[in-house]
Amino acid sequence: TRTPARGVESSVTARVGQMEDQPYGSLSWAITLRRELRERGTTLEAALRVGTSTDAAPIQKLFLLGGRHTLPGYPYRSFIGNQMALLRIAAGQTVLAPWLKVHIFGATGWTGFTRSGLPDAGWLRRSTDGVKNSAGLGLDLGWDLLRFDVGRGLNDGGDWEFVFSVQRRFWEWL
Repeated sequence: TRTPARGVESSVTARVGQMEDQPYGSLSWAITLRRELRERGTTLEAALRVGTSTDAAPIQKLFLLGGRHTLPGYPYRSFIGNQMALLRIAAGQTVLAPWLKVHIFGATGWTGFTRSGLPDAGWLRRSTDGVKNSAGLGLDLGWDLLRFDVGRGLNDGGDWEFVFSVQRRFWEWL
């Protein structure tokens, strides 16, 4: 389901399934609040995602965080759990409309398990072991179509990361 409210986008996803005779389920919720101050050329955005799944959920149905679009500055999808929370906040300022906008962003995320952890000890991913944070800045070009970000993971294991991306509404075409 999606919300029709202006400046607010929210969705809820519920999944029920069975793998190798083991039933499982998951529930996730995402909300994005966006405010454009056109007279100032400023954009403010906050996005929150939370999710949980049953202890019996298979590994491929667990939540993954790390890297682009989640926690920049950490290895891509390096954190896993059957519970997850991610908050991203960004502020953008138009420099040369509509060609150039600069923005800053911050992210904080967490993954964890309600059970003792991953069943396979050889799995390379782990939970966040507390909250992980990222911050960075970037450029949007051509009506925000192209985006260049530089972010840094602020906790242990964090590093610099450069991310190039295309506006989300075009992802289906790529």
